[in-house]
Amino acid sequence: MTKSNDLPDAELLASVKASCPTKSAQIRALDAAGWPCAKIHKALDIRYQHARNVLVADKKRQSAVSSKPYGIPKASEIASTANYDFQFLAGVLTNALHGIKKSVNLSIDSGMLEFAKGQNINLSEMLESSLVTRLRHEARLRWQAENREAIEASNRFFERHGLWSDGLRQF
Repeated sequence: MTKSNDLPDAELLASVKASCPTKSAQIRALDAAGWPCAKIHKALDIRYQHARNVLVADKKRQSAVSSKPYGIPKASEIASTANYDFQFLAGVLTNALHGIKKSVNLSIDSGMLEFAKGQNINLSEMLESSLVTRLRHEARLRWQAENREAIEASNRFFERHGLWSDGLRQF
């Protein structure tokens, strides 16, 4: 099998156009084959800025994912502290804001699916918002459990000594 770099330009271009359904996918494929942006935009008969924007956005997305310390960790890297949970959650939420998504397969009741479609409910959006709410709740519960002693000690201190502003309040 010949590599894409071994093919003449016309054959590679025809192959890319046949196998990639969108212009963006074609731009990425030609870039992966080593074509410069100027050559890509001429070959695909698109604006140079379109080709450049696709390539720059991909590089930004790749660097955002690879440079973040919050990516999905290996089991050996998971820390046992709550700090890890908050860092991971912050990373997940940051990725959600930047549109970095991954396809998943889910199984739900067919009747519920039809009803949701009839109501124009965006299932992906609903799942994401529900999952963010659940992750925040779980992180809050974990933080409270890990800091229960400190919270109880603080409450005992204020029960014994009161607040510094007790004598100053007008209400």
